[in-house]
Amino acid sequence: MQMRTREVRKEDAEQLLSIYCRFAKEYVGLASRDIKTYKRLLRRKENIGWVALNQKGNIVGYVTARFDKRKREARISEIVIDPDKDFKQIAKLLVNKAYKSLLEKKPAVISAGSIRNPHYAEIFPQLGFFDMESTGIFMYAILDIPKFLTEISPVFANPIKRLKKWNGLLQLQCEEHNLFIKKQNGDIETLIWTNQKPDFKIMLSRGLLTKLLFGIAESVESFRKGKLKVETALNEKETARILAAIFPKKQFLTMDFW
Repeated sequence: MQMRTREVRKEDAEQLLSIYCRFAKEYVGLASRDIKTYKRLLRRKENIGWVALNQKGNIVGYVTARFDKRKREARISEIVIDPDKDFKQIAKLLVNKAYKSLLEKKPAVISAGSIRNPHYAEIFPQLGFFDMESTGIFMYAILDIPKFLTEISPVFANPIKRLKKWNGLLQLQCEEHNLFIKKQNGDIETLIWTNQKPDFKIMLSRGLLTKLLFGIAESVESFRKGKLKVETALNEKETARILAAIFPKKQFLTMDFW
């Protein structure tokens, strides 16, 4: 597959947003972005960006970076690749371009975020990056459960779609609020409400849901300790398999924060 790269341009904003929307759904659903987000990004002089183009000249991936001239700090911010393409191949190409562009500015330090995406770990160590623990504190609270469940429905829909040897209706009940996801012959449908009896019902608190999403708690262990309840006709082994698929121990999260 032949790829070429170039620096990002102002007129790329719509294509960048389109690729981001397809890419982010594979992980957590969307942070709040629109065309204005990318227009602002492309206007700021401290931002650096590269895009990868296929043979037709369409953008299939991008990388963004930022250089703080005053602090002489550089950061590779985001790598987004069309989910239908080879992430590792395209991302390595783009990261190399961004890395060289940042080196030309002679920064004191270059950092890269979002290491929780397992694909990132295959790219940055080869450039000399190393993992480090942060001493910062991250706090997250679910205030509006119905809205939250709707926004993160792709977090559950995508793993269920990939789940082998299981079809049926899943109900996620967080306190008194519900999310229904139906899988039939590989097709996924998210429902607001149904009177159909679920084949797999998960009941948990908003606190535990937050911990599971961020990998602080483990779903199968929570189930065995009674913190997470499941109603299903499946045996314990199959129940554990489905829980592990819906709540993977490590997953890449994208979201807005303040």
